[in-house]
Amino acid sequence: MKSPPHQRREIVEYFIGQSPEGTTVHHAEKVASERVYGMKHDVWDVDSSDGRWWVITNPTNLYPQETVPTPSMDAAFALHIGVVARMLAHQYYEAPVDDAPRDYVAKAWRRYEQAGEALNEAVEAEDFQAVGMRLRESLISFVQERAGGATVPEGADPPRRSDFKGWNELLAETASPGRPSGAEVRNYLSTMARETWDLVSWLTHAANATRADAETAFKATENVLATFALSLLRVAQGEPSAARPAARTRWSSSTSGTRKAPCWTRPSSSASPAVRRLRASLADARAPDDRLLGDRVDARLDPARLGGLVDQRDARATPRVTVAKVRVGVRRPQRVGLRGPAESNAEVVDRVPGAPGHDAGLGHLAPPCGY
Repeated sequence: MKSPPHQRREIVEYFIGQSPEGTTVHHAEKVASERVYGMKHDVWDVDSSDGRWWVITNPTNLYPQETVPTPSMDAAFALHIGVVARMLAHQYYEAPVDDAPRDYVAKAWRRYEQAGEALNEAVEAEDFQAVGMRLRESLISFVQERAGGATVPEGADPPRRSDFKGWNELLAETASPGRPSGAEVRNYLSTMARETWDLVSWLTHAANATRADAETAFKATENVLATFALSLLRVAQGEPSAARPAARTRWSSSTSGTRKAPCWTRPSSSASPAVRRLRASLADARAPDDRLLGDRVDARLDPARLGGLVDQRDARATPRVTVAKVRVGVRRPQRVGLRGPAESNAEVVDRVPGAPGHDAGLGHLAPPCGY
């Protein structure tokens, strides 16, 4: 059987950590691998200065090869599976959280674990009913512990101290205040808790309750405590109650309804660099009827105002430069044309160095939506 180097390294590190100081490993080899209830366990034969050992994984533990009760690999493996089964059975009825999430609703988790101990020993229907009663107490303890953080609507009376459903609605509001997905989260939390309460209440009075019923209620209560408490804890620790709104994207649709690529709309209060340069170049040559309105430029120039911007050596031409209206950042950038006997209006001013708009960067403006 192959012994991957990274696995061997992990086994050697574990073994050294569990052995007396100065222990060295001479050889480590994987000799078997077996799955039990879907969990894979690897068996390693480790030869060290401290003797030979079996090291078995998931969870990792070591057993001496030279003493009873693990002189053989099969004996060591059977012992390991028994240890794992007892450990997992014990963990099954414990709270699945530690530290702050557990301390936040400590009384509720303690009653939950008491219900788990009762479930582990339950045999008759009356025993399973008793489990339901303890789960009810756990849920009531939860809302009583956190009721101080709930906000009662103005003019309304607070729910009774043991009114789980009433406090549930208020705490769901507290657990998800003002977020974009708040409605969905609040609905999930309140519905989950309400349905769990109904299930636990039914179990308390079910004359024909079974272990399967009690385990279902037990795990449903665990889910309420873990999920609800975590949501409340995030708010209590100062997590922003509302996510920053995402930048709005304006979509343009064609006549057929096909969605086009998004485009960004520049605020109307700021002009693009191209328009600012155009304004500067036209400031001294603006005709009396020129208009400069917001983010638009409409300028018409006669030959006398062109100054040195246009070469007038060609007397045949009566040149006129027209800067069309340009909406900042969203309209199709218009060409600046030179019209004369030899050229059409489509001639781009970039062909006339020094003309207005030559270095204005109009060609770099982003095309508008829908193009």
